[in-house]
Amino acid sequence: LVTQWGQPGEFGFDAPPEPTDGFWGPRDVAIGPNGRVYVTDTGNKRIRVYAFDGLAAVHQFDIGKGGSGLGELDEPSGLEIHSDGRLFVADTWNRRVAVFDADGSHLLNFTVRGWYNDTVNRPYLALDETRNLLYVTDPDGNRVLVYTPEGDCVGSFGQQGEDPTKAQFTAISGISVDDEGYIYISDSTAGKIYKFEPFEAPVPVQNEVSDAQSDNGAEVTQEVEVTEDVDARG
Repeated sequence: LVTQWGQPGEFGFDAPPEPTDGFWGPRDVAIGPNGRVYVTDTGNKRIRVYAFDGLAAVHQFDIGKGGSGLGELDEPSGLEIHSDGRLFVADTWNRRVAVFDADGSHLLNFTVRGWYNDTVNRPYLALDETRNLLYVTDPDGNRVLVYTPEGDCVGSFGQQGEDPTKAQFTAISGISVDDEGYIYISDSTAGKIYKFEPFEAPVPVQNEVSDAQSDNGAEVTQEVEVTEDVDARG
């Protein structure tokens, strides 16, 4: 262990800034190209930003506050940072992805069809900058929605089931992408990690999922080959 910080903070929409290392159920952490550390302080409806002074994590500022307006957040969970500094936040209960610049200024929101207030597994994000894609997990639908970073939905894959060769999942949790574009997805109920071929996006459709898909549906819009099936249960 090199260092640590944090303590239980107040829960709610109007959590005070003090203590500056106070969290309530932090879900994700990401490092920006500027070296800052961004943390989703999920229960307190904000992103907390830190910079290191030696081994000390020094609070810089917070992004967002509880609410549904522009720049506001409700149950932020997954977090991804683009190499240009843009911050993508899974704004769960507002059913959208919120995008900020590196200094916390709000840039845009785009709607995600499929997140619900009673979801047990929180949604997470992964960026593939080479293909200009943002992967967004839909835990209720056991699928992955695929967007451009500008908010255009270009497809999805996944459905409820137990056959990963058909992109079926029982409980999608985490997601990540490597430098070659391969997609890694954890299935918490199956106790496995799956590796999929890179997604090749068709022509973008403006912020819509196919009419054939319901909000909680799971139609596979592209066959994505699973390349590895790793049992994570030991």
